[in-house]
Amino acid sequence: MSRKEIYAWCSLGITLSILGYYTITVFGLPVGIEAYEEQITGILWKVLAFAFLIELGLDLLNSTLLGGVAKDERDMLIESKAFRNAYYFLIVAIISVVMNVFISDFLSTASGESVLLSMPFMTLHVLVIVLFTAILIKAATQIFYYQRGV
Repeated sequence: MSRKEIYAWCSLGITLSILGYYTITVFGLPVGIEAYEEQITGILWKVLAFAFLIELGLDLLNSTLLGGVAKDERDMLIESKAFRNAYYFLIVAIISVVMNVFISDFLSTASGESVLLSMPFMTLHVLVIVLFTAILIKAATQIFYYQRGV
């Protein structure tokens, strides 16, 4: 497993744990598993710390020139495909959220009741989740192409 692939796995772990903690904090857990909230958040914090320490160790190895590996064409190709996929998802998701906000605002003024995405705080939470999902797509694309051996 190359260092760039390890970085992608660490990025995936860090992003998943932050997104999981954010989701639990903002929306809470379903009724049946509320008692396990402390255990789940503890696991998320451990994953975050473990991935951070691995990434820190790799950065220290690269900075001391004990095994620093420069990016080659393969790494650049994989990274560009990952950024492309994340960018496409981000653009489509943001346009969808903006259109949904306009439609929700129109429906809430027409019906007189508040629709879910017409509330600004809910739109903010959806945009944060979309951003984290784009980062997950980038990391997953990198892992896919490294595993595939492109």
